[in-house]
Amino acid sequence: MQYSTNSVTNTPTSTSGTASAGKNQQMDQQAFLKLLMAQLQYQDPLEPMDNTAFLSQTAQFNALSQQEQSNTALQSLLSLQSLTGGSDLIGKNVELKDPDTGLGVEGAVTSVVLREGGLSLVVQPQGTQVTKEYPLSAVVAVGQQSKN
Repeated sequence: MQYSTNSVTNTPTSTSGTASAGKNQQMDQQAFLKLLMAQLQYQDPLEPMDNTAFLSQTAQFNALSQQEQSNTALQSLLSLQSLTGGSDLIGKNVELKDPDTGLGVEGAVTSVVLREGGLSLVVQPQGTQVTKEYPLSAVVAVGQQSKN
């Protein structure tokens, strides 16, 4: 959320940023407090900022800060849940479609990896000693535990 001051009435206004705003466009708590202090310092003494507007801005920023903390915690929980679910596949046979070649592959899951793009399975295709990483979305079917 970006804050500015209307130059005619010296009243605070706010505009919502887009969800895709970069990190350098996001306002952190220190920047908000600096802006608020500047706003208070340079306000018209004959028409000071309304207490209601001041409290409203502070409450909005606190709510946004708490929502960001909740989102971070939720992302951590979702990552952990994804990793836990993927770990259930270790040792099982999977049938998947190789995203690079489009061919079907069968093999045993040897490990799981949580990457920024999501969960990946490390699979040892049948009849080979090498392993390859595949996205979870490539899995077509899951079978019983492999017998190695």
